Amino acid sequence: MKPSIYTLMIAVLTSCTAQYVPLDYDTSLNNNQTFIEVDGVAYTMEFVSSNDDLVTFWLHIDNQSEDTVYLGDKATMAYSSPDFEAENTNIVAEGALGPDDVEFFYREKVRNANTMAVAAVIFGAALIVADAAADNRDSKKEYWSKKDERRYQSRNALTDFGVFTADMLVSSAGEQKYTAKEELRYLPGELFRKKSISPGFSHDGKLVFKNNVLYKYYRVKLLANDYTLNFDFRKAKSEEKQVLRGY
Repeated sequence: MKPSIYTLMIAVLTSCTAQYVPLDYDTSLNNNQTFIEVDGVAYTMEFVSSNDDLVTFWLHIDNQSEDTVYLGDKATMAYSSPDFEAENTNIVAEGALGPDDVEFFYREKVRNANTMAVAAVIFGAALIVADAAADNRDSKKEYWSKKDERRYQSRNALTDFGVFTADMLVSSAGEQKYTAKEELRYLPGELFRKKSISPGFSHDGKLVFKNNVLYKYYRVKLLANDYTLNFDFRKAKSEEKQVLRGY
């Protein structure tokens, strides 16, 4: 089912972001990366962003071993659970998005932004027309009571607020459309897509997961050779966010 116009409007106005850090993150150490080394291969993961219903991590693999690193077909899955030791059927799992998934996702974002902008313009225009019609009716009255004055002032205030809201929605839709187009342009090429890494080589890229709800904990699972590597993250506290943002 396609989202309604009102759902799209609310989504823009209520969108939020969160920051995630490793479980053992310490502001004094600034250790915002999770690091695992196995058989001469270093795996580093860092949280990048959480917006547009997507959670993004950055993965870097440095293979200094004598063997090739092979990544599984389902190399990365995001798990969210308050207890990482009890993985059960209640855990939400999402596979990392591929280039086609990302393109589809952001093309939908562009279409939704266009729909929202058109709806907001129509809404604002309707308010103005209705207000003008009411003013025309008022101008034909032979006398003007205090009640008429109160109604006039209330109607003007509501119209001004409605037009302001419509303008804000159009602006928000424009920003959302611009962001979506930028992501369409760059993000597919930034994804981690390697399935194998030869000895002496390294590779990095983004792991992007679709998630409509931001959880307190995330586990990103990577299958490499015969190992299952778990990268655990938690939502940053308010004071930790300030340090991460540099103030």
